[in-house]
Amino acid sequence: MTQTMTNLQAGLYLVATPIGHLGDISPRARLVLEHADRVAAEDTRHSKLMLQALGVRTKAPLVSLHAHNEAQQTVALVEAIGRGLSIALISDAGTPAVSDPGARLVAAAHRAGAIVTPIPGPSALTAALSVSGLEAPDDSPICFWGFLPNRANTRRARFQILSRTPGLHAVFESPHRIHEALIDANELLGPNTTMLLARELTKQFETLLQGSVAEVRSRFVSALAVDSKADRGEYVLLFRVEEASVKGDSTDWGSTVWADELRAHIPAAALAKILSKAFGLKREAAYGLAVGPTKAGGRGKPGP
Repeated sequence: MTQTMTNLQAGLYLVATPIGHLGDISPRARLVLEHADRVAAEDTRHSKLMLQALGVRTKAPLVSLHAHNEAQQTVALVEAIGRGLSIALISDAGTPAVSDPGARLVAAAHRAGAIVTPIPGPSALTAALSVSGLEAPDDSPICFWGFLPNRANTRRARFQILSRTPGLHAVFESPHRIHEALIDANELLGPNTTMLLARELTKQFETLLQGSVAEVRSRFVSALAVDSKADRGEYVLLFRVEEASVKGDSTDWGSTVWADELRAHIPAAALAKILSKAFGLKREAAYGLAVGPTKAGGRGKPGP
């Protein structure tokens, strides 16, 4: 694609938009947004204001595509591509379909044989990785987990998994739960685990804190003592786990958490098999966790 091109080939274009600084929009992204037949956006009101601020004049109205209507809109947009239209997909900020709606549309476009084209650009994940100074331990993965779970038990269970998985782990977190997330990281990953806290990347109040979990927590609390608004914004957290660690009776604790979360959704026999395989529990112990506490306060007995 050249910058003089005004007609896009029919297909789906995933367009990365600024995560903060408006200067990060690419010339290629501008061209696609200006000449696409449809622009699908997570929040059309937010995206309209963003495009106006960028000086991007789209030739077609914005189409809403979010978590609650993605199934329905996917059908309509893939049909539009089949009719020869070009569709640009954007999220509220950054690269679409990464912890944002869009993956279902992309998969459907592939199945339909449509052209799917990335228009790369800003990404909070890669921006944080690039400035972190952290490397994954040898032969260990770089893992992206998306947003941490909302519920405290499942969030702590996620940190337990991280503690047993050497590598570099990236998560997103909201300002409403950042304090609890740092407390859990300190307890379950350990205060000496190296991390990066990145807040409001590319924005006016961009914050980067790198060091041990204990050091980052201390500096974060100190910043709040000076400015009560210093915890607002979206977060990327990176943790470098060097070796698997099991603190105290964490394996039993982790299996109990997962049993409590899944008990209402999975039959006891099936859940017992999952717990046994995942945590190395014996059949009786796994089944006891699967059925949960009895009315008498004990654990259930395995079936025949």
